[in-house]
Amino acid sequence: MTTRIILARHGESVVNVVGLASDDLEGNPLTYLGQTQAHELARSLRTEGLTAVVTSPVQRARETGAIVATELNLPVGVEWGTEEVRVGIHAGEVAPASVLRGIDDFRIWLADEDLGHGYVDGESGLDVAERCAAALERIADRHPDQSVLVVSHGGAIAFTVPTLCDNITLRSIHDRQLTNCATVVIERDGARWSCLSWQGVHPDTFVPPGSVPVDPAGRRPPTWRQRRAEPDPRPAR
Repeated sequence: MTTRIILARHGESVVNVVGLASDDLEGNPLTYLGQTQAHELARSLRTEGLTAVVTSPVQRARETGAIVATELNLPVGVEWGTEEVRVGIHAGEVAPASVLRGIDDFRIWLADEDLGHGYVDGESGLDVAERCAAALERIADRHPDQSVLVVSHGGAIAFTVPTLCDNITLRSIHDRQLTNCATVVIERDGARWSCLSWQGVHPDTFVPPGSVPVDPAGRRPPTWRQRRAEPDPRPAR
């Protein structure tokens, strides 16, 4: 059985405008632009054959999903585990400090492919990838042979898709981070996940900076999941 999941980042919210680092589920609604982006997302999905909308429990994701579900006349529900990385001691930071820290953190997570990096009293990238991957497995189990929209968050999607899918890497998306209401399409066929598109582009066309392109024989560098199974040569931090 094949399940297709269209992952969408939420629309612009107050958090995005002020550069606020927050773990709060409530209190950061969509802006007017974010609402407009959600309506545009709904219109772009009219022909996708969706059967349901699922959102993270965070307000900005729920509001985005509600707009899409209303426009497309679809049921909508919440799935815990799809929320954004918890920032722990950094909660309450605002720009520019939060933005500069975020740029450095995403470089470590994506360009350096170090999902072990994380926050005191919060989560690591690996924590997020594993809980979100488990949530997507549950969603796929409930919706066999269907197409479902899952509204989540930029970091959660970026950490999870390369964890699940062997045809896309963390490094390859470092310069392709998701804009508000951008989509990523993944598919589970049996037990295997693959990424069909990242913001409208098939990942087979990605050549990560410093990486070796796929050779004519079709060989690829080892995926992050394959490397994760190997002993880490770096000293413990």
